[in-house]
Amino acid sequence: MTFKRFRSTVLPLSLFGVMLAAAPFVAAQTGGGTPQTPPPAPAGAKPAPPATQPSPATRPVTPLQQWLTDTRKIEDPGKKLEALRSIRNGSAAALRTVDTDILSLLLTKFPDRTDDIGAAFRQVLDGIPASSSPESRLAMTVSAATLLLDRKILLYKAEAAVAQAYEAFDPEKYAASLRKMAADSKRPAPSEKQLTTSVNNTKARALETLGRLHIALGDTARGEKELKDVLTLNPVSAPAAIALAESAVKHGEKNTALGYYFAAALGGRIKPADETAMRGLYRDVSGSDAGFEDAWDKTYREKLPNPVTAEKYVRTASRTNRTILAEMFTGSGCPPCAGADLALDAVMARYRPEDVIAIAYHVHIPQPDPMTTPGSMARKEYYKVPGVPTIHVDGGGEPPSAGRGYFKVGGGDRDSATRIYPDYVKAIDKELEIAPRGALGVRASLDGQRVKVTATVSNVAADAKDLKLHVILAEHELRFSGENGIRFHPMAVRGVAGDDKPGLPVTLESGKATITHTFDLATIREQIVKSLADEIAKRREQTKAAPVPPTYRAEGHAYTEIDTSALAVVVFLQDADRNVLQAARADVAPVRTKR
Repeated sequence: MTFKRFRSTVLPLSLFGVMLAAAPFVAAQTGGGTPQTPPPAPAGAKPAPPATQPSPATRPVTPLQQWLTDTRKIEDPGKKLEALRSIRNGSAAALRTVDTDILSLLLTKFPDRTDDIGAAFRQVLDGIPASSSPESRLAMTVSAATLLLDRKILLYKAEAAVAQAYEAFDPEKYAASLRKMAADSKRPAPSEKQLTTSVNNTKARALETLGRLHIALGDTARGEKELKDVLTLNPVSAPAAIALAESAVKHGEKNTALGYYFAAALGGRIKPADETAMRGLYRDVSGSDAGFEDAWDKTYREKLPNPVTAEKYVRTASRTNRTILAEMFTGSGCPPCAGADLALDAVMARYRPEDVIAIAYHVHIPQPDPMTTPGSMARKEYYKVPGVPTIHVDGGGEPPSAGRGYFKVGGGDRDSATRIYPDYVKAIDKELEIAPRGALGVRASLDGQRVKVTATVSNVAADAKDLKLHVILAEHELRFSGENGIRFHPMAVRGVAGDDKPGLPVTLESGKATITHTFDLATIREQIVKSLADEIAKRREQTKAAPVPPTYRAEGHAYTEIDTSALAVVVFLQDADRNVLQAARADVAPVRTKR
């Protein structure tokens, strides 16, 4: 395979903008640091591990780590710079980290000290290990150069460094190294598509940085061509699309600019200021805000269709009357959740609600999620979910209880949905042929801001112990673009009965029980607001010493809007071993007034 190379002086290659690689994502960064889209995993890499929840450090802190942590807490910029230089002179092990800290501090607090900034930039580049591969050197060079680009300082130095690193990048050798990596680790050889994607992502990041640099340096035509090349390689590269949008606005091409803004928004990496500019431009072009979200939806559906085509389930002779429950733990700021979310969407398209009920618990992993509820977090604790994405089918865990159920941790990028989906289908089809161990009925009605639920339990297996009835309020579909780019979130959990308890107790009388519960939508909204505010505040405290405060897509967007015409109630019976005996679902009906 021959890889075409876009020849132009390269600016910093931005792996953060490449959201939709065909190869699996590496694990998302956990909370505390600045949210970033991780670089795509090499072609042929193992499926991405789940994003994990921020947790207190368990490893012992070394004296060097403590020294650096204490230094970062210094508020006076001059004293902090002096302290960082002391660490640099006292520990070779800290050079790469400290050099980057020094460069960031100079750029943010001492932007007029260009000689010092140039020397610090050179130190960062000199600190790249001599043994680094050309693609690794390119990535590290781009990261450093982007710091200069973002501050519009010493752009010519940034451009020269990235151009040199890009010149040394050889697509054919990179592809060969990916094949060798797979062979050495005894993994399947990467496909031609995976190799092409990995190569294109690397080129796109370089060209994206170069294009932005050349525009900033005044060579607009050259920069725009490079950025358009980026969008050929990766149609949803946010930095490239934003730069082209801003350039189009300067040329008076508002409709063209709006198209670029929507492309930038697709990957979930658009910054708050850029989204504000996009909304303002839409208002300017259209005359109002009406239709903005619909236009975003339309672009998303056209540009990013689900890679999975689901075939309708055909009932087998062994099919029982069991209704399967699929519980997905996910996060809108979790890159590896993209593939699992899309696979679950395909599951919902394949099966009828009488066959499979799928629900999604949104949690604050690895970034804050505006759809998170206390009940979702409680269910995460109930299952001891190690990270997201994680799916439990009929309460399955590891090891499976009595051979029933299914459990899987981990996901990948959007295209990995084609790999994940067959696993889900195989497990669900098998589960559909296992007889239920109870019977459920449910009805729900809306009265003002209250959802009243009545569930009936019967025909429970004689050996079932410590039964709990779980009552879930879900919304058919929410619409929010988080850091992983997923726009639509079907069957998102809005409320859980007994948020701080594992379900409602079941007391059978003559083998039957009727259980009622009422959800208060006003309380649910308050809980969502508080959950997000508390999570943001916690992270702000953890990162208050960071040179650049992190930003979160969820901030300011607590999802309190509830479409009362699109609510559903899900109930399921679960025993002490977490086995789900049966599940049922009903849409919420409005209360009819008497005439």
